[in-house]
Amino acid sequence: MAQNTPNLYILTGADGVQITYTPSDSSGKPDLNYVDASRNLSFNGDQVSIEQSALGSLVTVILVKTVDTGNTTFTVLIPNVNLGDTGRQPIKTVGIVTVNHILFAAPLVGQRQLYTINELKGTAQFI
Repeated sequence: MAQNTPNLYILTGADGVQITYTPSDSSGKPDLNYVDASRNLSFNGDQVSIEQSALGSLVTVILVKTVDTGNTTFTVLIPNVNLGDTGRQPIKTVGIVTVNHILFAAPLVGQRQLYTINELKGTAQFI
């Protein structure tokens, strides 16, 4: 049985969230498209941070960047998938929107990150 690794992930979740992730596009760089009810964003190359973990690959992009109050990121957990002899397998995972609070004028007391978790489902494919 062949051990094909996916090169395309297509995921959907609540509130119109749609994720398309390619670990390596035609130029060899990662590519992630993020769509929700209020935005349609594309990220490529250095705009996509990838960290390997025991959970799988943590793929993160910055959705909103502010100078003085922090930023909002989106992280999708990409599981390890063996496609075998097929070109596609269904997957379930999560996407996490993190609001990072940073205040330069005064230290923020308490939790600095707020998380919203979105269950995602879709396919891992080799095209």
